[in-house]
Amino acid sequence: MIRHARTADHPAIREINETAFGKDDEARLIEALRANGDVMFELVAEAEGALVGHILFSRLWADRTGLIAALAPMAVWPGHQRRGLGGRLIETGIDTCRDFGAHAIVVLGHPDYYPRFGFSA
Repeated sequence: MIRHARTADHPAIREINETAFGKDDEARLIEALRANGDVMFELVAEAEGALVGHILFSRLWADRTGLIAALAPMAVWPGHQRRGLGGRLIETGIDTCRDFGAHAIVVLGHPDYYPRFGFSA
């Protein structure tokens, strides 16, 4: 199940990101984006009552009109990777960005992974 994140999810989101990336850089990025009020929305994936995935979209400020979203980070608990969960988070996030009225989404990520979702260099 994919749903919007709640404040009570924050500790589990931190753990997912630290575990998936093997460091705390992404978890610190998430906390900074939250503290600065730049988060558009966060989604989490649940399996068997536990959070196993997370994706965050923030507002990207540019010299133009129209909302631009930044996708980062996206993490899936290692035991749940390579099952399509990350893709479902991305697809749901893209749809939600459309609902928010975003004109574009920017991602800094793996060049072999994100093009399947419509991203290009």
